[in-house]
Amino acid sequence: QNVRRQDKATTPDAPAFGVKAPEWCRFAAAAAEPHRSDKYLGSAERGEVIRVLRGPEYDSFTEQARTAFWSDRWRITPNSNRMGYRLEGSTLGREHESELLSHAVLPGTIQVPGNGQPIVLMGDAHTTGGYPRIAVVI
Repeated sequence: QNVRRQDKATTPDAPAFGVKAPEWCRFAAAAAEPHRSDKYLGSAERGEVIRVLRGPEYDSFTEQARTAFWSDRWRITPNSNRMGYRLEGSTLGREHESELLSHAVLPGTIQVPGNGQPIVLMGDAHTTGGYPRIAVVI
């Protein structure tokens, strides 16, 4: 496996999860029985999706936000880096804007900051965060 060095402040030009900026993706609920796939995940245009599970704060989002999360196409923006892939699409609002205590996060966690645009945490992300976690990539 080839490893490539990249400054975290630059746009990712090597694929992670099989996608790179700018590219569109969709999310799909994970099947009850997980299965192994040796194929990289790709683009929504080819009918491929990134499988995720609901996150701990999933129910704190509005019904409209939850529907948009599953049905919208999400664009990986150029200001993404090794810490996180910033997504562009519908604004994901919460039922009640309350502050959260810091909590553990792992690569693949999808957090939603105050602007409502999700961030998929990558390998160089912090280990704790305070944004609501709508989902986790599996």
